[in-house]
Amino acid sequence: DTSRKSLWLVLGALSGGSSVAAGSIGSHLLPKRADDEHYIKLWATATQYHQIHSLALCVCPFVTGPFSHIAGALFLGGA
Repeated sequence: DTSRKSLWLVLGALSGGSSVAAGSIGSHLLPKRADDEHYIKLWATATQYHQIHSLALCVCPFVTGPFSHIAGALFLGGA
């Protein structure tokens, strides 16, 4: 059970790191390459959802319940 909790924390941390990287790309590189403001807003929204799912992954190990691992898998998949 402890290894499962560690797994969700590691996956949440990696996901959070990649969301920060995606946000950095979106704020620094995307405006130089994308002319349409719609795509920049779309990227920002996607990055925000990614960050929320990453936080939820980090919380999953601390939720008691028989289906918390299923919730973690769904958050990892982006559902």
